Amino acid sequence: MTSDARKLQARGKDMPFNYNVDNPQQDPPPIKAYFESSTFPNPIATQITTGMLGPRPKWTFCSGNSAMPPTVDVQPQRQPVHADADFAHPSPPFALVVNLPLITFTPENGSTEVWLGTHTGEMSGFKVQEEAHGERASGCIQEALLEQRRQV
Repeated sequence: MTSDARKLQARGKDMPFNYNVDNPQQDPPPIKAYFESSTFPNPIATQITTGMLGPRPKWTFCSGNSAMPPTVDVQPQRQPVHADADFAHPSPPFALVVNLPLITFTPENGSTEVWLGTHTGEMSGFKVQEEAHGERASGCIQEALLEQRRQV
């Protein structure tokens, strides 16, 4: 997937990306040889998703948002704090995200930042997101709400 990610990155704005061109959206190749147990299905992730969602959770989406290293043309940009759904998240949970790093996270290269509490109650749904694009929201959480959450 690393070589595929570099090919996507080389396409610049002509590639599937999330918020910034250094974050290509990338699906793993659907080839049985790559579906090893450390990743698909990861036994720890399976225990957690089953514990949260109940027996026999359904896997419906498999994709990656690869944070790429800088190039001469593209310096790294921080993705905005965002939700992956436009609607208010119901309780109990209806879906979980499992992140698997393709490289080792270090203080130098960073890691995925998680904002606890931003997908629940008053901090979820269309009303907390910046601007609309037709019937869809941008996903970006309003800065004033982020500032409130920073205090927590």
